[in-house]
Amino acid sequence: TLNLEIYEKSNQVVVQSGSWNTKTNVEVEVPMDFDLKASSYNDGDIQIDNIQGEVEITSYNGEISAESISGSVVATTYNGDIKVIFNKVTENVPMSYSTYNGDVDLTFPANIKATFKMKTQEGEILSGFDMNVVKANPVQKKDAGSGTYKVVIDEWVKGDVNGGGPEISMRNYNGDI
Repeated sequence: TLNLEIYEKSNQVVVQSGSWNTKTNVEVEVPMDFDLKASSYNDGDIQIDNIQGEVEITSYNGEISAESISGSVVATTYNGDIKVIFNKVTENVPMSYSTYNGDVDLTFPANIKATFKMKTQEGEILSGFDMNVVKANPVQKKDAGSGTYKVVIDEWVKGDVNGGGPEISMRNYNGDI
């Protein structure tokens, strides 16, 4: 059976389903100038199109797709690709993209000013931007209480585009960026 609840409170619209065993496709139309938070858990692909605002997307087992976005996006999934195409990016807003099993594929306007912070274990990092790339060096830390030294190797790759700007973080384990 379908278990779907939709309500509005304090100018916030909530659409939720408690149907764990039944696949449900939900299509919601909202005004274009709209901040949006969308999430799914099991086998739930999320597709968002034509939004101007802040977008936050979380999926556990599903792909995330966002196209014709003017604003900012934060997207996280465990199993699935993340694909975001921007028409325009809100200036000075950091963004983050994370998946364990899947590719991170982002398309930004050519004039974006950002610092990309990227990390993948089992994939490649590819870019169409000219960027000043800097790979992080090992960091040595000393624990004053025990007197031990700790060396941390954090293999993030950073690159400034068009002089740098807010940080855009991209991370995955199995997949390309």
